[in-house]
Amino acid sequence: MTLPQNPDAPFRGEVLAPALPIGYSADTLPIRHTGEPMSHYDVFISYSRKDDADQFVTRMKAALEAAGLRVWMDDKIVSSAEWWAQIETHIERSHNFLLFISEHSLASEWCQKEIAHAFDNGKRLIAFQLSAIDEKRVKGTWMDTGWEQIARANWEPLRKVQWITDHLDVPDFAAAVERIRADAQSDPKYVEAHTRLLLQAQTWQNSGESPGAHISGEPLAEAERWLAGWDGKTLPAPTDLQRAFVSACRTAQVAAEQASAAEEARVQELEARAQHAQHELTAVQAKIAEGEGRIRSLELAADAVEILNDPAGNYELAALLGIRALRVRYTPHADAALIKASDGLHTFAVLYGHDGYITNAVFSPDGHFIITANSDSAVRIWETATGKLNRVLRGHEGGISSATYSPDGQFIVTASWDKTVRIWNALTGDFIRIFRGHSGQVTHAAYSPDGRFIVSSSLDHTAQIWNSVTGERILTFSGHQHDVSSAAYSPDGQLILTTSFDGTALVWKAETGQLIQKFHKHESGISSGMFSPDGRFIVTASADNTSRIWQVSTGEAIQVLRGPEGGMSSAAYSPDGRFIVTGSGSHTARIWDAITGDVIRVLRGHMGRVNCVAYSPDGRSIVTGSRDTTARLWKAIATHEVRVLSGHGHIVRCATYSPDGYFVVTASDDHTARIWDTLTGGSVLILRGHEEKVHSAAYSPDGYFVVTASDDHTARIWNATTGEPIYILQGHQHGVTSAAYSPDGRFIVTASLDHTARIWNASTGELIQILARHQDGVNNATYNQSGSFIFTADRNRTAHIWDATTNKLICTLHGHAGFVYNLISETTDRFAVSASSDRTARIWDINTGETVHVLHGHQSEVRSAAFSPNGNLIVTTSSDSTARIWDATTGEEIRVLRGHHGVVYSAAFSPDGRFIVTASDDGTARIWDADYRDFIAYACTRVFRDFTPEERRRYGIDDTPTCPQFGNLTP
Repeated sequence: MTLPQNPDAPFRGEVLAPALPIGYSADTLPIRHTGEPMSHYDVFISYSRKDDADQFVTRMKAALEAAGLRVWMDDKIVSSAEWWAQIETHIERSHNFLLFISEHSLASEWCQKEIAHAFDNGKRLIAFQLSAIDEKRVKGTWMDTGWEQIARANWEPLRKVQWITDHLDVPDFAAAVERIRADAQSDPKYVEAHTRLLLQAQTWQNSGESPGAHISGEPLAEAERWLAGWDGKTLPAPTDLQRAFVSACRTAQVAAEQASAAEEARVQELEARAQHAQHELTAVQAKIAEGEGRIRSLELAADAVEILNDPAGNYELAALLGIRALRVRYTPHADAALIKASDGLHTFAVLYGHDGYITNAVFSPDGHFIITANSDSAVRIWETATGKLNRVLRGHEGGISSATYSPDGQFIVTASWDKTVRIWNALTGDFIRIFRGHSGQVTHAAYSPDGRFIVSSSLDHTAQIWNSVTGERILTFSGHQHDVSSAAYSPDGQLILTTSFDGTALVWKAETGQLIQKFHKHESGISSGMFSPDGRFIVTASADNTSRIWQVSTGEAIQVLRGPEGGMSSAAYSPDGRFIVTGSGSHTARIWDAITGDVIRVLRGHMGRVNCVAYSPDGRSIVTGSRDTTARLWKAIATHEVRVLSGHGHIVRCATYSPDGYFVVTASDDHTARIWDTLTGGSVLILRGHEEKVHSAAYSPDGYFVVTASDDHTARIWNATTGEPIYILQGHQHGVTSAAYSPDGRFIVTASLDHTARIWNASTGELIQILARHQDGVNNATYNQSGSFIFTADRNRTAHIWDATTNKLICTLHGHAGFVYNLISETTDRFAVSASSDRTARIWDINTGETVHVLHGHQSEVRSAAFSPNGNLIVTTSSDSTARIWDATTGEEIRVLRGHHGVVYSAAFSPDGRFIVTASDDGTARIWDADYRDFIAYACTRVFRDFTPEERRRYGIDDTPTCPQFGNLTP
């Protein structure tokens, strides 16, 4: 049935409705708005449906919502006996009551009841007059109605409300919307507090004033402040119900507090006893856990060290163990193991995706691609820059033994166990030609330097030359007594080298097939051979664990490269002929000096035999292929790790950061200072000019200059950008041990073994003052952080504090039992730290001159000490080859940095405190993470696999990922 329209109802529209509830007629049926969540609204709209004939009220609702207000208006007709209760609830949950005033709404029973409920609940009323009002006619409609008294009671307070009427003469819808919006959003916090407290009070009232409906604590205090802050005028005004509710809540809270006070007092002693017992238990458990963690960390560290000490040890596995050990518990042993392992990780990419072991891997002539041959009958082409798989060549019916580019990079020749050789288009991957003729598996195939011919080797004991265009077989080389493992052209294309498992290598005339040289000193089969870039030498790899360098003209072995057990599987020259890389059955590859035969570097990381090795065309990278089904890209010897600054020819005595942290300056006994890029680890500038050892180097505060101190009795100022010398500070009568800028950059202080420190004008190089009250040589001089003091450390076992303005001695610090190498303050200038030859560092209270902490731990003299930028940490260096990090507040040792192979002379924090740079007499400076957890994150960037299931069982490692790239674990 269709519900009849009630002309007085404050809504519009028609819907289908169920049968009418008992006691209601179609004319009087209250309708409720259904489906609305019980949330707060900014505005409740009360109106007569007769006034919305042109949808003015509906438009106004939409406009207010578009302006950001939450609006509730009853615009749906649904039959329900609960309708009026819903209307009341929405009025109570609305901050403002918007009444569209007209004769129709004033003559509406439901509108009048809504107005009354709004007044009863103290709602702020916004009266919007829609049309002129005839008061007598309106009041006449109330006569003899059941709601007459409600309407009359509403009239007087309604007349006192300021009606919005400024739109009546000239209707302006937008202005009306803005006026209502402004009124509705005025004093929003006050209105929201009124609504919130009203709803809480009603909940309390409806629950029969149940204590469970009370509020307490800060909500109660906030409600009391709201009531107390009412000025007697602001609407909506507090209601009696709200006041009664707040009063009841305060009474209940006071009673509860009083009741609980006694109970609290009674249990406090029991709780204190229980807490004390729990603390003792927790402390014991923590010590047990710490001990167990330390033991576990040491076990894993010991496993890592065992791998590192094994000549064939896998450094990647050692690094994974070191990471795990540090995650369990920090120990210096785990830290040192991970540092050593990280230094040996030279892989920078791993090519995954092979279904079998790799037999051959080479670069394209331009170095942009890598091609790998595989036992799974497929050839894969990879992008060198990204490591992404570019293309897969399929067609052979057996495993691929080799794949090589043509000299122009346009073609690829492959050799297979299916006894054939094939040529492919390197750009499209299309198959071009097949060569048939070998009666055994083909072990290798390669182009001639001019690309006209292809030479292949086979298990049929022969090698053959083919016309690369026609596929015609031109020559067959027969002379080996066993399988021929490889064949290669000389760089000029005149000769061909073949190697065999009969232990010999043969050199043939490429044009005639004439045998001209035989190499036969290997004690086992030869797996590969290659000419040097100049064609004068060849290198062979053999199962007898050696690789040999032969002189082509004489046939003599001029160098024997002896590798580990497992046999040499392959060998290749670098493009410049200076180096040789070999692969072996020990899962490693080695880089050798081709002249001296010395091992330059061991490449560890593969988990199976390294079957093939090759240099990139530029000599900067090496690719290796392994039985572990991966190919790896490695840094060749021309590059250095970013964190090891190598280049000085002698001891590095000092290293410190530039103010922006982008550069490091080092000072060395090689008479130079160097500036390094911290991002690349490369040397940017070499500061040459000193005639003796350079003891120190330091940046100016603005980073534009560097000052150095030398044994040649001078300090020098340099342009940090160009490396040009600016001033020579002359005057000291002995070696200058240190030089440093004042914090404002105006002055430089130098220290010398002539028993003085000197202050210089940094802009002119002029001498200003001599600090001469030292009893022995001065090892170091520096300003404090504010520039108000100068600190000096001398060989008379003392340190001194001077007034930087008057240059007068303020106090002398006594306590060290040996040379004091330096004294430096932290940022607040409250404390200073000194380093001494007595194997200790000391933290001093600058104001009192008293020792706060003595830092014990180094096994030899402490050469330097420095605070972190925030003053929380201290780093010390020592002749025991370590640097150590300490908690500046407690004096406890936090971390030991092991990796240098000699005295560590100095250390400095980066400006952001994340890194530390150290200088050593091993000729290097090193950059370290100040937090070992950051070092773990760095080490994770250097590994390309996680533990295998077998390794997890062997070392007792759980299934969680070791590094982020292996799962969701955060280091």
